[in-house]
This record gives sequence, structure tokens and C-alpha cells, in this order.
Amino acid sequence: MPNWLKITAVTIVLVLAVPLWLAKHKRDMIRQDLEQSREALDKVNSFHFHYDGPNYLAGQPPLTKDVWVLCPDYRYEMTRVQGAQEQEDIYFQGAYYVKTPEKWVSVPRPKVATVEGCHTLTGTYGLGVPAGFDMMLSRSTMQVNNQGRSVAGDMCYDYTVTMPTSDVAKRPIVQTLCLNSDDHLPREARFHGWGADRDSVYVYDQWNKADQPTFPEGFNPADY
Repeated sequence: MPNWLKITAVTIVLVLAVPLWLAKHKRDMIRQDLEQSREALDKVNSFHFHYDGPNYLAGQPPLTKDVWVLCPDYRYEMTRVQGAQEQEDIYFQGAYYVKTPEKWVSVPRPKVATVEGCHTLTGTYGLGVPAGFDMMLSRSTMQVNNQGRSVAGDMCYDYTVTMPTSDVAKRPIVQTLCLNSDDHLPREARFHGWGADRDSVYVYDQWNKADQPTFPEGFNPADY
């Protein structure tokens, strides 16, 4: 085979192979970033998130929610539904408390091993969106926006994951996690539900900042 023909053949192979290699390398890097995020979330001890979006109950007005978690036995929630009175409740050491217009009261509820959000953030619905990390990493298209943005005072990068479903209309699940490159923890999780008129947005901060519960004004578990 003439040298020029060999060089041409090698060039063609390189032209075809290099883009494929670069695409695979990019996918592998994104996958590694998501794996690091899963590992970091599994070790989380405390955090706060603010939710803004559609109501969890279909047909109900939009809501906002603030949640503070200190693992393994403290979770304080403040929920505001459009047009309704603000609601507050606390899970602490196996007991549940609800704030009434007059005071905090203890209410009977089944005891669970740990509070919601403690070492369950990586599973399905763990971040408040339909897909957990197993689904994201097993069968999805992943993209990253290398232009960082500030969320909750920290810089993060958007990782958008598109996952096929068995939905008859072939609607995929699409969710975006804005991940901090230092601690690999999300600063925002965003999802647009089927039929929703707005995004569900979870903004996270105070990762691993608390070493004891900070009770809201007027609540003292010693009173119960």
C-alpha cells in the first residue's frame, strides 16, 4: 500500500475516532461527578432546603417550604400554601410536634428509625424529584454546563439528566442538579413535572453546618 494511502487511512480513522473518544470521555467525567455527589450526600449530617413550586397534592395551590434536618433525629418544617395559614411541625427523637395558633403541641404518630432526609437523599424522590442516582447513572443522557452560577451564595454547575420512561407519550424525566465543585453537594435541584405550569425548585444550603438542633421560638422539647 502506498504511503499516501496509509496516511489517508490513518487520518480517516482518527477523524472518526477522536470525536467518539472525546464524547465518551465527557460522559465518563460527568458520571464521575455524579458519583462523587452521591457519595457526598450519603455522608451528610445536616442541611437546610427551601422548596418553591407546585403543591405536592394535585389540584392544590402552589407552596413554599423550608426544612432543617439534623441527622438522625431532628427535622423542622415550615410550610406556606398560597392562601392558607402557615404550618409548622417538628420531628425530634421519635416524637412529633405541631404548632397551633396558641402553642406547640405533641401529636401521636408512628415512630420511625430516622427522619426523612437522613441518608436517603440519593434514592428515588430523595431530592424531591422522581429520579434517584441509580436511575440517573444507569440509563440517561447527561450534560453539564461549564458556565457556573451562584446559588445560595455558592458557585455551582448545572448537570442536566434526561431519562427515558415507559410513559405512553414518550415523555422523558428531565432534572437538573447544580453541583458545587468543592464538596460535590447540590445547591439546587430543579424538575418540571408533567402537566405542571412551573418548575419544582429545591435550593440547598447549610450542608453539615449544625451539630445540635436549633429549635424555633417558643418550642422546648423539655416541656413535653
